[in-house]
Amino acid sequence: MSEVPPTRMNQQIFKGKLKAAEGGHKLLKKKADALKVKFRDYAKNIAETKSSMAGDAASAYFSLTQAEYAAGNFKQKVAEGSMTARVRVGAGVENVAGVKLPVFTKYETGAVADNQSLGLVGGGKKIVAV
Repeated sequence: MSEVPPTRMNQQIFKGKLKAAEGGHKLLKKKADALKVKFRDYAKNIAETKSSMAGDAASAYFSLTQAEYAAGNFKQKVAEGSMTARVRVGAGVENVAGVKLPVFTKYETGAVADNQSLGLVGGGKKIVAV
């Protein structure tokens, strides 16, 4: 750094620069804190979802096994069916301390479940819990 003469004018200039730098540092600290809080919320939500997924996956697999036992292999019929989505995902942007974060929301479309006749090939019996 070049030599700066020790005058009152230079002292005032450097005081202004110091104050501006401290203000910028405070703003960046607030921004970082807000992002950390949002990250913790996301991490907490992910951990809760992961913990509930183990039980949900086990019960879904058990239900699939029961349905295949009662109605046979119906995967082909499900794949060929013209079912409409009952749940959709919307994308948006949330502004957190000047940082744009993607936000995904789940919403119901109101479509009816089109699987009422699934499993009726075996003598008119619906798939029921065994």
